[in-house]
Amino acid sequence: MNRVLLVGFVAVGAAVAAGCPSAVDPGDPTPSAVEPPAECAALWDDASVQDRWSSLASLTDPVWAGWAPVDATIVWAEEVDAGWCHALWSGGAVAGYALLENGPTYGFGAYGYLMPWSNGGFLDDLVVQPPSVTDWLTGEGVESAVLLPRQSSFDALVQVQLPIHEAFHVTVQGPSWFGELADDWPAWMRLDLPRAELEACYQAGDFGAEHGALVEAVEAALGGDDVCSAAQGFIAARAARHAAADAAGLTIGSTDPLGCADAEAVYEGLEGIADAVSWGPLVDAGIASDAEWLSRLGATSASADPFYQLGSGQLFVLDRTGADATAFVSAFIAGTGPDAGVHALFVAEIDALCSR
Repeated sequence: MNRVLLVGFVAVGAAVAAGCPSAVDPGDPTPSAVEPPAECAALWDDASVQDRWSSLASLTDPVWAGWAPVDATIVWAEEVDAGWCHALWSGGAVAGYALLENGPTYGFGAYGYLMPWSNGGFLDDLVVQPPSVTDWLTGEGVESAVLLPRQSSFDALVQVQLPIHEAFHVTVQGPSWFGELADDWPAWMRLDLPRAELEACYQAGDFGAEHGALVEAVEAALGGDDVCSAAQGFIAARAARHAAADAAGLTIGSTDPLGCADAEAVYEGLEGIADAVSWGPLVDAGIASDAEWLSRLGATSASADPFYQLGSGQLFVLDRTGADATAFVSAFIAGTGPDAGVHALFVAEIDALCSR
């Protein structure tokens, strides 16, 4: 049987002894407590967890069509002798705690999703959670969330960044993955392209020159220096690599295959933007240093899914050179294909900037 073992409570219209946990039926809409069950208190009072929440609470500036990192809906969990301790972040703060019989299912290894849609595809089995978890969150008015271990092998900085990245997937991109209307994400961003095949695209030309030029452009942007030479070098190196890939006849996917440039546009949108809206605010807030961001950007390679860093690197350059973020987001959302992708918009912005 899956059920809620213990959920803290708040007094609503009645005097209730503070700090006394109460068993709650999974369907009970009573909000979780602002204080955790006693069995879980030490987990959530931990300084590293409190620091993580403090960082998240500070990230209030919108980064995409009105969505801000603080708007993420996140659940952290850890098993104790009495069951599984859960903490819910929703509405810009810790919204509640629960002690449940089951813990989350981490369908993606380091994290899991809860999403309410189904389309008969591969994602269906990856976005469900055990009934006790789902029932508790439903009672809290939560339909979609990213779920993570309270502590993981990632460093403290990534344990702030990763939930933001994944919450952007769930909240902003997620509806479109299931054919739902998504006002803030374009429908052309496909999920059926095998990312492993992209390695051949990145190895088709001089990836080192392309990557190095983007790192140089980011360094210039961080220093307030002129980015044109490095950014144009990046654009030229990428164009040469794509030409080589086309000459070799490389395509990605078996159904409606795409050429390398278009396939990379999909993944720079899916993952590069999620990377940018999670790392960028941390750098701007001083939670992550310029050096930490540059280290991440520089660490990628042709065989390491570089679309994360290449996508976010281009967006970082545009942000630091004063590009109109609202116009960029609007153009991306309104786009119907790769000609409105991250790189296409980057090329247009750099052409305009460097011809002034």
